[in-house]
Amino acid sequence: MTARSIYSFVLFYIFISANYSHANALNVPHVSVQGFAKDSVKPDQLTWRLSIKNEARESQAVAIAHNNSVANVLAILKKHGIEKKNIQTTHMQLSENKSYRNNQWIKEGYFASSQINFKLEDLDKYKMLWNALALFPEVSMNGFSYAHSKMDDLKADLREKALINARDKARLMAKALDMSIGKPIVIEEVGASPVPFRAERMMSAAPQMKSDDNISPGTIDYSMSVNVVFSLQE
Repeated sequence: MTARSIYSFVLFYIFISANYSHANALNVPHVSVQGFAKDSVKPDQLTWRLSIKNEARESQAVAIAHNNSVANVLAILKKHGIEKKNIQTTHMQLSENKSYRNNQWIKEGYFASSQINFKLEDLDKYKMLWNALALFPEVSMNGFSYAHSKMDDLKADLREKALINARDKARLMAKALDMSIGKPIVIEEVGASPVPFRAERMMSAAPQMKSDDNISPGTIDYSMSVNVVFSLQE
């Protein structure tokens, strides 16, 4: 028997054993319930998705212009306190700039493009940052999404609440049958579903914001579902 065959046999044995144990556990009287919990939180982070595109007649000229544009944007981000770890950039893509006229494609030069994504952790800087970026006609904001810096902690809290909800449901069901619940036999997380607010915008050379313009982050709604099987006791 080859090493691969032995490895496959071991995996198969483990799979069968696990399912056999699971089936045996469910042979006892039990109750199966789904626990659910949901909450909402005000976001404290904003992820931006920017596009930078330059056009020129010659490839070398457009490459130089594009590098300068990217450098200018990164300088603005640095000036407004965006940490390097919160910035993602893509490599420059260089393509021919063509237009379709008189039943044929005509080359008009080249364009260079790249993407910059960054995370803003101080939402009070939104207006100042956007006003600075809006000065560059080659910069477009493709969209943004809100998030929360402590989402993992929020999920953990919600998971606990979902388990408590499942336990309470099981207790009520068992009580209606003059029984009580024992230890959990199976605990399964169905999934967490945070729903961050997302907005898609295509902006280029947008006007500066007025001093009374504000963003409204709203809230992030998120939920957690678990399946729990408890043993039943008389």
